[in-house]
Amino acid sequence: MSNAIDEAIGRKPNGHDVIIDRRANRPSVSRHMSVTGG
Repeated sequence: MSNAIDEAIGRKPNGHDVIIDRRANRPSVSRHMSVTGG
């Protein structure tokens, strides 16, 4: 169980990755989180 948890943590991103389309190199939506209530 401990190994499975460690493996899952290793796959977890370090932060929010809002750039979905790597070719465009810009956020997928053109608004801040505060606009959407997040």
